[in-house]
Amino acid sequence: MGAPHVTPVWFRYLSGERRFQVMTSSRSKKARLHQEGSGRLSVSIQTVEGATARYVNVQGEAELRPLPDEVLHAVVDKYLPEEARAGYLAAPPEDAVFDITSRRITTGVIG
Repeated sequence: MGAPHVTPVWFRYLSGERRFQVMTSSRSKKARLHQEGSGRLSVSIQTVEGATARYVNVQGEAELRPLPDEVLHAVVDKYLPEEARAGYLAAPPEDAVFDITSRRITTGVIG
């Protein structure tokens, strides 16, 4: 078994459902490895404020689905300034979403 595939992603968290949604291309390495693997996926999220880093690690079961417009718009609104959104939405590189039901969430603080 090889090393895990790690790459930055844009995500959305649905707190009431303990679900994460991660946009991707259906032709991405992430999608291919998921289809060949166990159906599990891990996500690591980090924020940094000065010398302090906070992180959340999530492990769960993932389903790869077509990307709904609702998810695309919510995630693009989260990450891009308003003036950049229309250009991105005109030809988004993502066409799929991992819908991850978390089974284990760990958090921590460094610094």
